[in-house]
Order: sequence, then structure tokens, then C-alpha cells
Amino acid sequence: MKKIICMLLACMLCVTALGGCTRGSASLTKEDFYTYDEVGNVIEEESGSFRKMIEGWKVYDYPDYSGNPNYPDWHTKRGIYVGDSAYKILFLYPMDEAECFGYDQNDDEKLNQYDTISEKIQHSGEFARGIEIFFGVVEDKEGKLFTYKEVEEGLVDETNIVRKSYLAFTIKDKKVYSIVLWRRTLSN
Repeated sequence: MKKIICMLLACMLCVTALGGCTRGSASLTKEDFYTYDEVGNVIEEESGSFRKMIEGWKVYDYPDYSGNPNYPDWHTKRGIYVGDSAYKILFLYPMDEAECFGYDQNDDEKLNQYDTISEKIQHSGEFARGIEIFFGVVEDKEGKLFTYKEVEEGLVDETNIVRKSYLAFTIKDKKVYSIVLWRRTLSN
């Protein structure tokens, strides 16, 4: 019995170590661009999570920029809370749809020395403002979602885009420091 438990633990450690090399779960859905309360209800903008409008984007964020959540029971659809280990994102989100940024050009140059998002998380404490793991989608008139990468590759008819959404996790010292959602409805 001890051998079986040891083997299971060893397998879990191997999977964790390879987190930057594995694919996350299913592709993003509309539900990924909302936050949820402790019982799983969508938190509407009237609840106070809505922060401001920036150039037509509705911005919702859940940090107080010290890493402590203003709304400790709020989480993403896939169960990420402010304060969680950033490595949890690797297993719950489709990492092939993710992008990782620093907050200025020097950060981006330094981030480029790391090959995987897992490595970037490992070194997130080296950046004054942390790093950002970003997921973006556009929605067309038929309700289909496409990643920003698909738009950049010209795989989407941009005249049919009716909504843009993004989800960003700020990572600092290997922890989720903030969760920010942006949504914008376009007039076509």
C-alpha cells in the first residue's frame, strides 16, 4: 500500500514539474470571462465589481493591488482565486491559448529568456510588478468564440466580431496577485 501511495505521489510530482509542457483543459468559453461567488452564481456588474470604463471596455478587477482580494469568495469559472498558486492556472486553462507579458519592454525582454509559462511563473518574483498571463477571445455574430491568436493569424472575419473579452491573471512571487476581466461590445 505504501508503494502505491509513493508511486502516485511521484507521478503527481512529475506532472507538476512538467506543467509548462502540458495542455490545459478545454478551450475557453463565454463563462470564463465572468467571476463567480462562493456558491457559483455569476457576479453581475451591479455588485460593485465593475471598476471603470476604459476606451469602451468594461473593466472588472478583483485585487486591491497588495495581493489581497477585495472579494475573497469570488473566483473564475475554473476555480482560480486571488492568492492561489499560479501553477494552478497551468492545469485549469488551455495554455496553448495563453500569452504571457511583462509590464514594460524590459520585462518582456527578460521574460523571453524563459521558454515556458511555467518557467515565467517560477521567476515572477524578479519583476517589480509581476507578470501577466492573458487569455483573449472575440465573439462573432453567430456566437462562436475565437482566440486573439486566431484573429492575428487572419482566421476570423473581423467584420463579424461583435464582442471582445479578456481575462488576465497578474502573477507575482508564484501567486495569483489579481484577476482582471475586460469586456467590450462592438457596434457593427
